[in-house]
Amino acid sequence: APDLRLDFHGHNDYGLVTANSLAAVKGGVTGILADELDRKSIGTALRARHTWATTGERTVALSRCGNHIQGDEFEHRGPAEVNYRFLGDAGWEEIVAYDHEGEFFRRNLVEETGYSERRIRVRWGGARIKDRYRWAAWRGKITITNGVINGFKGVNFEHDEESCWREGATVIRFRSDTYGDADAVEIDLSNLRHCRIRIEGTIDGYVKVGDPLKGNPFPHCPDFVWETTGEELLADAELRHELGGQDLFLAIERMSDAALPRDVAGSIQVEPSNGPHGFRPVYFAGRQRNSTYAWASAMFITFK
Repeated sequence: APDLRLDFHGHNDYGLVTANSLAAVKGGVTGILADELDRKSIGTALRARHTWATTGERTVALSRCGNHIQGDEFEHRGPAEVNYRFLGDAGWEEIVAYDHEGEFFRRNLVEETGYSERRIRVRWGGARIKDRYRWAAWRGKITITNGVINGFKGVNFEHDEESCWREGATVIRFRSDTYGDADAVEIDLSNLRHCRIRIEGTIDGYVKVGDPLKGNPFPHCPDFVWETTGEELLADAELRHELGGQDLFLAIERMSDAALPRDVAGSIQVEPSNGPHGFRPVYFAGRQRNSTYAWASAMFITFK
């Protein structure tokens, strides 16, 4: 098998590049499967799409079908067994497979590990627009009634100006900017089944013209309010509230008390059906606990 080589930095749709005033998140990385770490081998691998993309460090996404790997175009008779492997540093929460019609397979590692009866996560993210000045400036609060907040911590914050803090017995406030990434607050609470969870706040953005002190509210959703119950969360495990823009969202998710796996492998059966262009593209994506993602290049399978 070819060696795993992490090579150079690159952009994704959200422009996740090295931290600066316009994209204050960690850079996206392209991983390359090459026989040798030299110019010819790297160029050959790139042209063959033997690559994966990731928003975090030390993260690998691999897929294989027989003797073929990600990026390959090939013919196949009957159902295809496609293998995947994801290597990370923070623990994988989900693995998803896509084709030309969208998602067709999902593996929930949190559910496999076992849900906690008291640990939940409030997560928010996305961007307002696809532009250099894309970020969403979140200012909000989480109110939990009829439940006791035993502890909490902010995760995925890039710098000290992004933070969360307690305001009284029932309220956690937060502020952060997301550029297509996601930030979160993990909460340990008692009486989850009978509590109510309310998330509210504002979404602001970069001021290109005018007084920056007046802000630039996101016109499609300058304010957000979302309320649900612990009973609904226990029933569904994941609740999500879409806010428009470029994948702006709020989510409330159950967590696990156990450590999530850093090395995940498996296989799926892909049915022998071609898309409108005469083949079926199949690719995998994974998300870690710290909201870093990895995507393997697609395999283009022509079923005969």
